[in-house]
Amino acid sequence: MPTHFCAACKKDTAHKAVMRRSFNENGSVFQNFQQVVSQLVHGSSYHKLERQLFCRVCNKQHVEMAPQVSTEAVATRQTNLA
Repeated sequence: MPTHFCAACKKDTAHKAVMRRSFNENGSVFQNFQQVVSQLVHGSSYHKLERQLFCRVCNKQHVEMAPQVSTEAVATRQTNLA
């Protein structure tokens, strides 16, 4: 069982992992239909699942933060490319 920092509890706690459906709302109706037919023909799973973490103590969902990139690191990379 993974241990993460819970913002609600303000401490490191055990988290349970739950697989939930992820909804793709980027495509059109035709693209979604085409994807479903392709998945049925090839025999892959019908729903795409994503892992979500919940605190075992307070049952709040853990939101994983994307790694923050400093503006200095981005500026350095851009000057190195030029």
